[in-house]
Amino acid sequence: VHAHGIGASHAVAAALKKTRVPIVHSYAEEDLASPHRDKSYSRALAAGSRIIAPSGYVADLITKRHEIADGKVVVIPRRIDA
Repeated sequence: VHAHGIGASHAVAAALKKTRVPIVHSYAEEDLASPHRDKSYSRALAAGSRIIAPSGYVADLITKRHEIADGKVVVIPRRIDA
């Protein structure tokens, strides 16, 4: 299951408690606007298998803000410099 953003991550994390389906979270750009750590969002992210970040900068921010292990965050750029 792929969850994109805070709302989807919360809903999917609740479903994860009932099943063992792997969950991937995409960290939405809107999530960067919040300067504080949302503890329930951090728990939802930690419960997933992987977190997709659009850049190395965002990946670093996720690991620091939400206290997520480095190996759980994967960088997949939104565009490729051709």
